[in-house]
Amino acid sequence: MKSLRILPLVLLAISATSIFAQTPTPRFDPSRAAANTIQRDATAQSLLRDQQVKVQNVLEDENPFAPESPGDEDIGQQLILKRNEKTEAFSVVLDSGYFFTDNAAQTRRGAKSDSFFVGGGSVTWQPRITKRIYGNLSVSEHVYRYNEFDVLNYESGEADAGIILLMPEIWNTLWFVNYSYQRITQGIDNDAIYDTHNIDLGVQKTVLFDRKNSLNLGLLASLSLDASPSELQRNEYSAAIGWNYKIKHTMILSLNYRLICYDYQNFDGRVDWGNNFGASLTYRPREWIELAASWNYTLNESNKEAFNYNVQLAGPAVSVRMKF
Repeated sequence: MKSLRILPLVLLAISATSIFAQTPTPRFDPSRAAANTIQRDATAQSLLRDQQVKVQNVLEDENPFAPESPGDEDIGQQLILKRNEKTEAFSVVLDSGYFFTDNAAQTRRGAKSDSFFVGGGSVTWQPRITKRIYGNLSVSEHVYRYNEFDVLNYESGEADAGIILLMPEIWNTLWFVNYSYQRITQGIDNDAIYDTHNIDLGVQKTVLFDRKNSLNLGLLASLSLDASPSELQRNEYSAAIGWNYKIKHTMILSLNYRLICYDYQNFDGRVDWGNNFGASLTYRPREWIELAASWNYTLNESNKEAFNYNVQLAGPAVSVRMKF
């Protein structure tokens, strides 16, 4: 082949190399890692469900409905509540998942696809203080490992201490207040690149429609006491709703939506609004194990245009829970 015919190909290769060289490598953003959608959304563990697990000693998850009767049309289906006398204040959870994302660094432009593994565990102690009040102490640690962009790898550790209050006279709601601490590192032995001290306040409710359908509702305010770096200190306010359909005793389909406001305290008036949509299919063959497949879509809109982005996540997850 003559050199004149080869020259265009060479120039094309040089141009392509130049273009790819100019494409920035995804950068790690600790504020977005702190608000990651994996632990809160991708496994379809809504805030309400997490808190229900914390008070599982009050009512068994599988309370049966009373047999159908002609009076159901007037008073509705009746749920038989069982008293759970056995107290299991300690729980240990091991969980892991593998997810695919179309925007690994959650950026406005130049989105890069990747897949990643997340795995870790938590230990929780929730002693019963009074008939309605439970204590809550928990610690957790999770690692995130990306397949291609290892610059995004990080670890997230959390600790919580607070109380959970049952309020049957206020529409059977559950209220809680926690002190929470979160620490993010890039290398478990390294110093924190982000940490925050928060006070979390929330209220939640479950609405049971029938044997198969239920609705979860939740409100949360997370008020930051201190954060480092200070530019990332923010208050978070969220409202969540989730519909659950029990396909059978061991399988549940869930659809969730959460609206979140991130109000930054030291970032030139920055305010972000996050819209998160999720769907999951959960299978619990035994009380101690849970398998899930999920999809999540997040749209983040900020008054600082550079922080607008959207991202999708999808993948399987498994968790094992031990109570004693």
